[in-house]
Amino acid sequence: MAGGFNVQTDRLRSGAGGFGESGDALSQAGTTLGSALDGQGECWGNDESGQSFAKDYVPNSQKVRDAFGSLAEALQAIKTALEESANSYENVDDQGATEYRAVEG
Repeated sequence: MAGGFNVQTDRLRSGAGGFGESGDALSQAGTTLGSALDGQGECWGNDESGQSFAKDYVPNSQKVRDAFGSLAEALQAIKTALEESANSYENVDDQGATEYRAVEG
């Protein structure tokens, strides 16, 4: 293979950790937001304007909560995929070295 390539697996794992930390922080922010919103209760009242507000607010509020969870999970999945990639690169490299030594004899 002309040129080849090099993967610095320690740096790949280090970068992966940042995604995990960001996912944790986003998850915590979503929990904090959810608690704050829940603490307010249905403060808009039952009159016509309150019900009009709730009609849009309630489903959109839930979408925001769901988005925090989905994004946090996605960041954790990226972390896992990067770590698995680092492991795979190391395993393939180790296997290649073992096979080379066996042929070299």
